[in-house]
Amino acid sequence: MNSEQARLADPATVPALIVVPVFNEAATIGEVVTAARAQAPVLVVDDGSEDGTAALARAAGAEVIRHPRRLGKGQAIRTGIAAARSRGASVLVTMDGDGQHDPRDLGAVLDAARRLPRTIVVGGRLGEAYLLPPDRLSAIRVAGFFVNWASGLALQDTQSGFRAYPLGLFDEIRLRRGGFVFETEVLIAAALRGWRVVEVPVRAVPRASRRSRHPQRRWRHRRRTTSAPGMACSCRSCSAPAGRTRAPPARPDRRRRRR
Repeated sequence: MNSEQARLADPATVPALIVVPVFNEAATIGEVVTAARAQAPVLVVDDGSEDGTAALARAAGAEVIRHPRRLGKGQAIRTGIAAARSRGASVLVTMDGDGQHDPRDLGAVLDAARRLPRTIVVGGRLGEAYLLPPDRLSAIRVAGFFVNWASGLALQDTQSGFRAYPLGLFDEIRLRRGGFVFETEVLIAAALRGWRVVEVPVRAVPRASRRSRHPQRRWRHRRRTTSAPGMACSCRSCSAPAGRTRAPPARPDRRRRRR
């Protein structure tokens, strides 16, 4: 048995890197990094934070790569993939920096990833679904229906960002999307290439009062206004000029009086 075969025969020796993509997570990143480092080296990809997240992550013992401006969660994970390759890792674990993923579950996720070849491991939160807000739970289940339909998978929690990826996966699939769509595209592309996807149960930590710092685009226009003065909104769901609130449609009785 050569050294490579010996390494693969002992799952505990398979090198892993924990990647935490963040944007303005100063309140939680130190605690997350400190707990995660008990399982594997931690790389924080700071996606242009403005609140000192990078400095706090370094102080807690993480390596930090900082984007000069905000590029989105998908690009932050891509940065982590490239870094994991350059550091000789075989497994990449992703988890959020806002505290909604419990670092105590890293051991179970890593153990499964190291034991199962050609397998993506997803930390499934729905074993404790009652801890999730009803609207969030409904969104997870609706999105899961369509992801499973498109991929042929049978996952409960397709939206969990608490995952372990074999680095070799990214040599086989080509990804085009960014943002949160990146993680969905990975599942579908991997399944179509014959990779396994398994779930291991993890704790469902109720999300903090603020939303995720990597919001999906549809949430940016809930108030139907644009935040940047002098710029028009390009979102399909919002056609109002910059700085103005879109007027509600006229009621039928008002239209009749105008005639």
